[in-house]
Parts: sequence; structure tokens; C-alpha cells
Amino acid sequence: VTVEPFTHIGGLYERNTGAEPFNAATDWLAAENKVNKATVYDFVSTNDIIGGNSGSPVINAKGEVIGAAFDGNIHSLGGSFGYDPELNRT
Repeated sequence: VTVEPFTHIGGLYERNTGAEPFNAATDWLAAENKVNKATVYDFVSTNDIIGGNSGSPVINAKGEVIGAAFDGNIHSLGGSFGYDPELNRT
């Protein structure tokens, strides 16, 4: 299955079932018509991170802060020892 590299705020409403674990907060549901559903909420990158990088800024090629690193895949756990651009994801 191909997984897109971006998650958009609109996915909250698309996936809301009203039951755990897909029950959106009532405040978010009430504000649905005020939310730009195309806003990127989360993204995947090949940034080289290791444990302790959570909260670090993610900067694009223009030097602009575009997000914060908060997690890596299982392959990034060995980042202290090596980086594999084919596997490591932030």
C-alpha cells in the first residue's frame, strides 16, 4: 500500500466515527466549517534524527522552519551509529 507523505487536518473529519479510537473532540467537530482541511498536520521526511531530537525544528532548503521532529521509524533508532537514506524516516 502506498502511504502519502503528508497528513492533512481534513483527515480528522474523514476518519471520525464517533467511537474510539476515531472519535473527534466535540470542539473540533463544532469548528469544522472554520478549519482549512488542506492544512498539512504531519509529514514524513528523510531527516537524519536520533533519540533526543524530538522537538527540534525541521528546516527546508530556503531556511524556513516547516515543522518539528517528533518521531522516527524503527530504522532511525541506530542513528547514533549510522544513517541509511533508503530506510531512515522522520
